[in-house]
Amino acid sequence: MKKLIEKYGLDKLNSLTKYPSILTYHNLGEKGTLLNTLTEGKSFQNQDYFVSEKINGTNTRIILYKNDFLIGSREEILYFKGDLIGNPVLNIVNTVKQYAEKLSLNYHDRLFVFYGETYGGNINRESKQYTSKKEYNYNSFDISEMEFEEVEDLLSKSINDIASWREHGGQKFLNLYDFYDYNNYNLIPFVPHLTSFNGNQFPTDLEKTYEYMKNFKETKAGIDFNGKSEGIVIRSFDRSFIRKLRFEEYEKTLKIK
Repeated sequence: MKKLIEKYGLDKLNSLTKYPSILTYHNLGEKGTLLNTLTEGKSFQNQDYFVSEKINGTNTRIILYKNDFLIGSREEILYFKGDLIGNPVLNIVNTVKQYAEKLSLNYHDRLFVFYGETYGGNINRESKQYTSKKEYNYNSFDISEMEFEEVEDLLSKSINDIASWREHGGQKFLNLYDFYDYNNYNLIPFVPHLTSFNGNQFPTDLEKTYEYMKNFKETKAGIDFNGKSEGIVIRSFDRSFIRKLRFEEYEKTLKIK
């Protein structure tokens, strides 16, 4: 990993491994509200989709390369394997370091990135929905993989090209069953998976979508307390189609208190 960083720079590796933006299901309007139109005009198709809980915490990366690992937030790298001192921001490193050390023993043949959410503690005002004791927790929600040759090929490009590759679906994510297998084998906790449905059954208007979401209003990711869920994430089996739906946006739009 050190040779890779020395050759190409940490900024490029950071950009290469960031989690891509996820679109909302309905188009965003003004001041945190939604429009009654679908993002990119796309609804769910005639296939199976899987619903998981959207946890309100901070995006976290565990980056595995050969025998080394890095830990990062959404925007920056916080810790390199063997560091005596890591960036203490939001308690991310302390929360996930045990998992990074375990994972680094098992995955050496490709670059892997385990994406998840660190939550609870004092991360944000909604931490109280998960814990009354200000404890921290981590849940994995996606895993990407890349051959070493592709890593070096991409890192040789400009940082703008890398960002464009990432935001236009360049990363290869594991399908749902492989995601389960990797996390279960390594005893890594993952976000609650709530249900599945056929895309033809899913509503497209705001009110009916919110009625569906109400089935998952209580979090199942509680540490010592189960408060309100932030929302849900819906993805296809192969993760080729993914959307996020947040209660706050639907409630504000529909004027629900």
